[in-house]
Amino acid sequence: MDDAIGSPQATAAVGACASPTGYSAASCTFGRGSATKTVALVGDSMAVTYLEAFRTLADRPGSPWRVQSRGVFGCPFVDIDFAPDESERRACAANRTATIADLTASKPDVVVIANTYRPVTAVGEASSVISDAWAEGLSALVSRFSGSVGEVILLAAPPSGTDVTECYTPRSTPTSCAFRLPGSWTTRLAAERSVAQKLDLALVDSRSLVCASGACPAFVGTTPVRTDRSHLTLEYARKIAPSLGELLAATGRFSVGVG
Repeated sequence: MDDAIGSPQATAAVGACASPTGYSAASCTFGRGSATKTVALVGDSMAVTYLEAFRTLADRPGSPWRVQSRGVFGCPFVDIDFAPDESERRACAANRTATIADLTASKPDVVVIANTYRPVTAVGEASSVISDAWAEGLSALVSRFSGSVGEVILLAAPPSGTDVTECYTPRSTPTSCAFRLPGSWTTRLAAERSVAQKLDLALVDSRSLVCASGACPAFVGTTPVRTDRSHLTLEYARKIAPSLGELLAATGRFSVGVG
């Protein structure tokens, strides 16, 4: 657990793609040279934290997929401004515009969107963004490119709870860092489900990847789950890749296709 706490949220190669201007098709596309299909992973640090699972799926023998890492730290893929710094707001807005233009032009087979499910506050507002505003902001962006790509899948963020950097001590027990599924997470899931229904998208409920019977542990077996409050360890992201593949395949919009 000591190695997991505060460990990188992504490999160096993926981290280099995760700034507002970091994406390039040449350096941010991963998978086998024989891949025939493209999945673009879009969103904020939640897209980044899932990338290792998608890379693991793409690297499996017989996989038809290459994966583009388009997640950006601190920039949810929603038409709402969150960053308190004006330069950061502009950078995130420019990234969203560039991402939509590139998706429209490159026409990937699947776009997967993963954003934070933690409460967030829009610039100029005193309280957290409500469900209707989140759904409207997400719909506004997806509507601009969905007709130009194959499929769009909304992937729920891993539930966020106890921060392992705070709860883990030499005297803590495995339950010290466990938490119950937060209500804010289910509220955001409902908002995104409404978007999926409105725009005929698929939605993947991620809770089974990190929680069981409503409880979300810090370990699964001997593998640490989180590096902090919500981001997956690289080791755990690789571990859940087969299960994530099954959830994606169950939508009918994503064929894992490995032999």
